Amino acid sequence: MALDEFGLTPKQRLFADEYIISGHATNSAIKAGYSKKSAQEISSENLSKPIIKAYVDQRRAKVAEKFEITQEYVLKGIKEIHEFNKQKETSTSGEGDNVVLKEKMIDANASLRAAEMLGKSVGVKLFVESKEVKVTADIALDDSEMRKSLAKRILLSLNNPELLGELDDE
Repeated sequence: MALDEFGLTPKQRLFADEYIISGHATNSAIKAGYSKKSAQEISSENLSKPIIKAYVDQRRAKVAEKFEITQEYVLKGIKEIHEFNKQKETSTSGEGDNVVLKEKMIDANASLRAAEMLGKSVGVKLFVESKEVKVTADIALDDSEMRKSLAKRILLSLNNPELLGELDDE
């Protein structure tokens, strides 16, 4: 199969171009002509290939340069959104002695999201994302020490060392 000037096959090039536009790897693989059944696996595989990653990074850098999008520009924009949306909006209702003054943030959700993006971009760990992982396995081992060792390795691989103490108590 013929390779382009970047060393990509036509499908890989189409995948990468679609990914640059959408940012969604699986849909990009489908649009590039990969089967729906294998699209998730192929997209992950493609994004791990250095030649495709380099192509995507190079194209994104060109777009950022063309539109003068720098880290500073993005952070400044996010900060402006945060500052604007955390302002209070005042409204009144009623008449005479029954006037009610209401204050609320312009858009609390937008302000919170902007603050979260700012924090993540500079490494502030105030916003912790958690993932629930369920592991089920049928293990037929006679040796209890071997089962305990396997369980410890699973807990460590899931980055859940606090549960290790429960194993030691058995």
